[in-house]
Amino acid sequence: MRHSPIIGLLLLTMMVMAVPPVTAVRYLTKEEALNIAIPKAQSFQIEEIQLTPNQQKRVQDKVDEPIETDTFIFHVGKYNGQVDGYAYITDKKGRHRPITFIVGLKADCTVQDVAIMIYREPRGYEVKEKRFLRQYRRKSIDDPIEVHRDIKNISGATISAESVSAGVREAVAICEEVFRP
Repeated sequence: MRHSPIIGLLLLTMMVMAVPPVTAVRYLTKEEALNIAIPKAQSFQIEEIQLTPNQQKRVQDKVDEPIETDTFIFHVGKYNGQVDGYAYITDKKGRHRPITFIVGLKADCTVQDVAIMIYREPRGYEVKEKRFLRQYRRKSIDDPIEVHRDIKNISGATISAESVSAGVREAVAICEEVFRP
């Protein structure tokens, strides 16, 4: 059975439209992101955190979602030899692809700043805007850090906003668990 060329073209068009194009925009290098996350830091030390099963359960309970690993990399920023804050770089899945961003935390584990490093989705890139990211500043473990609760959504970027919120919640919860026992 032969199909007309129009049906073949229609099927091809539908297949192409079903898969969003691969787009990756790098907004910040690691060094630039660290300087935003902990602006006063004079030096950074990498600390690999391995959660115990009990710690992992407590973090999962705080973020209210499964944690995919028990090992996390934090950058400890120091100013005049004292801990000035922590930075956590993470990838959280957007609709189709991961969003890479940094969460800067003060020494008391409240959010200093959040910055998008790499955005790979065809839509929702507005989450990189300062007016959106500013909402996370000063958030702590006592805040929900959830879209439609204490984080205002961006129309057309709901999944991206939820992904960033999940990463921020995770960073705050791990910081509280490990650096402020």
